[in-house]
Amino acid sequence: MPTSDNNGVQFPNQFGAAPSASDLVHRVLVQTIEHFPQTFARLRTDPKKTPFRSAHLSDLLMDFEILRGASPQRIEIAKSITDLLQTWFLFKTQYGSQTLEQTFAGTTVPLPLTLEAPKETYQQQEIGISYGGRKFTGREELLKAVALFVHDNAMSDEAAQALEWSINFISDRENMGILRKRKFVLLGGTAELSPLTILLSLGADVFTTHSSSHSLRRKLDSEADNIGYPGRLFHTKDGCDLLTSPDAISQTIIDSFAKGEKLDIGLFAYKGGKGYEWRLASAMDGIVRNLRRINLIRSVTYYLSPSMITEISPSTAAVSQERFNRQYSLEKRLLNLFAFNSLWKRNISALDGKYWARSVLAYQGASYAAANLFGKIYPAEVYCSDFKMQDAVIVSANVAPITATASTETPATRLALAEAGRFGIDVFAPGTTRTLMCLLMLHDLLHPSPPSLENVFSKQVHGGVFTAPWALESIMKLAYLRGLLRRR
Repeated sequence: MPTSDNNGVQFPNQFGAAPSASDLVHRVLVQTIEHFPQTFARLRTDPKKTPFRSAHLSDLLMDFEILRGASPQRIEIAKSITDLLQTWFLFKTQYGSQTLEQTFAGTTVPLPLTLEAPKETYQQQEIGISYGGRKFTGREELLKAVALFVHDNAMSDEAAQALEWSINFISDRENMGILRKRKFVLLGGTAELSPLTILLSLGADVFTTHSSSHSLRRKLDSEADNIGYPGRLFHTKDGCDLLTSPDAISQTIIDSFAKGEKLDIGLFAYKGGKGYEWRLASAMDGIVRNLRRINLIRSVTYYLSPSMITEISPSTAAVSQERFNRQYSLEKRLLNLFAFNSLWKRNISALDGKYWARSVLAYQGASYAAANLFGKIYPAEVYCSDFKMQDAVIVSANVAPITATASTETPATRLALAEAGRFGIDVFAPGTTRTLMCLLMLHDLLHPSPPSLENVFSKQVHGGVFTAPWALESIMKLAYLRGLLRRR
């Protein structure tokens, strides 16, 4: 997604020079701890008093999130931070800068919209997934695959139940047209895991942002197999940039696509480096807030990363703990002493009867962590907490597995992921993750009982990350070391 490094959505500069992502996260934590001292009184490291080191940020974030998650003020804290970021992040143009909040409070000219009408004839897209070297298609085969996931402790029970419901639902011919002409907005719709082609195959009207006409054609051609689809595709002809045109994209959705009808909106845009992850998350949340203010949103969907500290169920935690007790031998304990406890670190943390998987990966950086925590998890909680309001928004926020997407194509990551299976971590093919996550989203949007604040994060296709005995950071280090030894 090309964008100017000087214009568009940028980190704030009211603290002097533009801060790094880790510095900005630190400022967010310090201000929040000051505003909610009772909640964070048990924080082991006080960032206000201890010299800040970005290398320790992941541990600080994990401790912070556990205390917030166990607090009766958790929603208040989430809202405080998400509101704060809209007043901190800047939108810069050649004419000056203003905050994101100010940017979306105004109006601008919408972008020209292109409609691609469906072909007169098309072939129904077959829904299938791959797992354990096997391909599963059709209702009965897909249900067998879900049973295998459960047997292998690769997903939560809640995810399995939701997938079974969706598989049965879409297999019923009476439900074939359920999404016909229903309007979806996909921010970052050309991302590998975006459900763009699946929604079009189900007859939906879809507006997508995309960086270029080439990226859109590549997405459609690689996934639709030139078989066509009954849905209608809306997009800007030459692409649009969420960082340099978030206000224009929002205005286009309002004026040219929604036209007063309720929307289902999915947030899928991603780009690594230069704080892009966090900047994109803030821009997308600004668009959601703008559409929310004028009551245009029916639902909002987030795909959550497994490499983020995540609350898990007691049953998931029990599997991990049992494996830890069985596998943490005396030999590993002794080796851990020499490795400063960086290997074979326990996966599960508990507080006040709740459990979390300590799965943050420090090497993914502060921007990645902030985009997932502050840009997905916190807004999901805030919007879901409004469920009983008359204009309530349905929130779909489910954990996706580690997936072999283009973003994992680095030498170190490839080496580690190739060995992850030896430590109980499944790395999924993009097509499988795309299908599973879309099925979970359809459950949340169409089931008579949509997610509530109590269970909004319970559907987790973690691929073994949350039931592993060791923290994900430890597993990736061990997998990388094993890969190096095997290569030599």
